[in-house]
Amino acid sequence: MQLCLLHLDDALRQQEGFMRTCESTSAIHVEAKRLGQAVRLWSREPALEKLSDVIMPQIRTRTRPPRLVFMGSSDFHHVSALLIANILQQTHDHITVLQFDSRPAWRKFGDGMHCHSWLNRVLEHPQITRAISIGAVGSDLVRPEWKRANLVQMTYGALELYPFEAAPSRVGSEYGPSDCFDQQGGALHWKTIAQMGEPAFTEHLLARIPTNGVYLSIDKNVLAPEDAIVNGEQGKMPLTSLLTLIRRIGAKHRIIGADVVGDYSPPAFNGDEVDRWRKQAEIYRRAPRELPNMERLIATNSATNHALFALLTALIK
Repeated sequence: MQLCLLHLDDALRQQEGFMRTCESTSAIHVEAKRLGQAVRLWSREPALEKLSDVIMPQIRTRTRPPRLVFMGSSDFHHVSALLIANILQQTHDHITVLQFDSRPAWRKFGDGMHCHSWLNRVLEHPQITRAISIGAVGSDLVRPEWKRANLVQMTYGALELYPFEAAPSRVGSEYGPSDCFDQQGGALHWKTIAQMGEPAFTEHLLARIPTNGVYLSIDKNVLAPEDAIVNGEQGKMPLTSLLTLIRRIGAKHRIIGADVVGDYSPPAFNGDEVDRWRKQAEIYRRAPRELPNMERLIATNSATNHALFALLTALIK
């Protein structure tokens, strides 16, 4: 298995112990910090194409394509769509994409991608049979239609969402029936991990994966605060639960690739002045008002990266 460290910010380089572990595996390092500032949070198509043109030739220089990629902040989660497209060029198989995230990436976004919209791009690939988002909490589930959630994908069974916990979501259209919610009038009552219990949820999830091959896209913001310190909204899933779930998936399915984001880094943007202003405004609305303690942040995120690295390198085939 080939490891790639995609440096879109400085988050990974701050973790010296994790960097030493990665070096022992002959990891590919791809430097793209300047381009990362242009695509951070969301990006128009020209900037995405430029990023792809720069990083993909470096990723493909090895005989074995990278199957595990770490790439910094949650604000870069939409880059996962580019990595998945690269993986799909190496196989003719149909696969299922599993997204672990405190916020589902289902938002409709015009000319480009947002870190909360990228599953829509992934579902355009004919080789993607289904995408399943796991672990969401909070604001995106409150009146999701107002937040431009692409709920129609759920009607067709292409997209499923299993929050960690969630109140019913008020909606104005009919979306059922579904294996991930019950619609009662104007509300979607989600099948949550907390409600089902972890063992029952695991069995349900395994039954909902229709392909042998799976791709895992992990945002550490899905985790509880003691297991990750991230940019933006924090989830509630314990790290032990995430590792157990991944292990069970790997025992039944072939994990063909994975990426990991969710390492905190101070937001920095470049590019069009209006876009920079809009991004700063969006960041301000969701950013914590106090900066995290950097020593604790690095220790916490590095420990979680080590745990994910050890498990994923053992499972990816």
